[in-house]
Amino acid sequence: MENKNEIVLAEEKVVCKFENTYNFEGKEISEVDLTGLADVTAADMIAVNRIMALNGASPVSQEFTMEYALQMAARVSKVPYEFYERLSMPDAFKVRRTVQSFF
Repeated sequence: MENKNEIVLAEEKVVCKFENTYNFEGKEISEVDLTGLADVTAADMIAVNRIMALNGASPVSQEFTMEYALQMAARVSKVPYEFYERLSMPDAFKVRRTVQSFF
């Protein structure tokens, strides 16, 4: 039986499986592919920092915040940030841990 609490690292894919299934824009989403984290560039990180600055975030250690992790996940998964804002706390923490594992 598959454990939905796992982060799957297989064949260089990074898939974050959620405890819940979410309906977003007519799609059922139970996992996101975050494989693109391996290809994040400094330009991507700066773009996320700018988004956060526009939202009033302090520039100190942004990479450790929930918002930064969810913004970066949205960027690499091509799933809108608004989806990530609706995640349950356990699923949001799972995404944050996955993103932070690349720093």
